[in-house]
Amino acid sequence: MTFVQSESIKGKFTHWLDRKYKKDVLKGIFDVKEPNLVIKPKGIWLSWNGGWEGYCREDYTSWMKGKVMLNAKIKSGLRIWLIDDVDDFMEVWNQFELPAVINPKIKLINDFGPASMMRLIEAKERGIDFWEWFQKKFKIDGVALTDTGQCRTRMTTWLYGWDAQSIVIFNPNNVILAETK
Repeated sequence: MTFVQSESIKGKFTHWLDRKYKKDVLKGIFDVKEPNLVIKPKGIWLSWNGGWEGYCREDYTSWMKGKVMLNAKIKSGLRIWLIDDVDDFMEVWNQFELPAVINPKIKLINDFGPASMMRLIEAKERGIDFWEWFQKKFKIDGVALTDTGQCRTRMTTWLYGWDAQSIVIFNPNNVILAETK
């Protein structure tokens, strides 16, 4: 497993948000919403080295309408799960206890090795949240998916929906945001 200190993660970090929230966020007022996908944890999402911007330019141009970009800095001393390949992901995922029985009405479209996204959803429906379990078990402050890790895990794990090199920090107070110049 690859866990690193936040200060070892180098690069440019940005955060995108709806224009209407900019003033509040710059004052440190956050309303971090529960993500609409079970594969994404609740937290403040950062683009890392232009990962999100590049993805949107190529595949999701409509998403940026009405959004503004802020520069971001991650505080030092945070414990981050760094995912650079499938092994980094699987070493943690294999420790997660999944429900023993999947709803037979659900057809597994993709089987990502020992568990699938459908099992993650089933676990959530049974009140077992991977991200809550993960944060408690490993005492983690965030997750960093490298560009290489995103490419290597995209078709072999449920990280497929992360779309780009990115970082999520669970507590927004661990990120310093500033206007872009």
